[in-house]
Amino acid sequence: MLDQFDLFNNGGASQFGERQSDLEQLIQEANAETRVLVACETSGIVRGAFERQGFDVWSCDLLPADTPTNRHMQEDVRDVLARDHFDLVMIGHPPCTRLCNSGVRWLHKAPPNKTLDQMWSELDEGAALFSELWNADVPCLAIENPVMHKHAKQKR
Repeated sequence: MLDQFDLFNNGGASQFGERQSDLEQLIQEANAETRVLVACETSGIVRGAFERQGFDVWSCDLLPADTPTNRHMQEDVRDVLARDHFDLVMIGHPPCTRLCNSGVRWLHKAPPNKTLDQMWSELDEGAALFSELWNADVPCLAIENPVMHKHAKQKR
């Protein structure tokens, strides 16, 4: 992901002249002021890619970060979005276990130690989270999610 951000990988600023240096400076300054939230991430991989490029980036998940960092909020992303302002929100991957086609079978025959009511409740919770993230009031949004089955689509 780092290479996707590197606009100046082919040479130093001196190769392109003074205007190129000015552009690089403007991009660095803009990055430092752009707040990014990477939601539903514990690995820090996406957060790290943005951080290396100078963004004011934070990750958020109900689980703790896989590695120690002061850039991870362990709480519900919906609470973070209600409280804080972000210029860019990258939703890495909200849980899709009950929303994707591969899991639809459990809505008709629950797995061991679960009930059908629990499966449908988990579907409702997953669809609500996806919908709230999809409708978040942020300028830029990306959500990773597999193809949803018909029951999940009805819930959003």
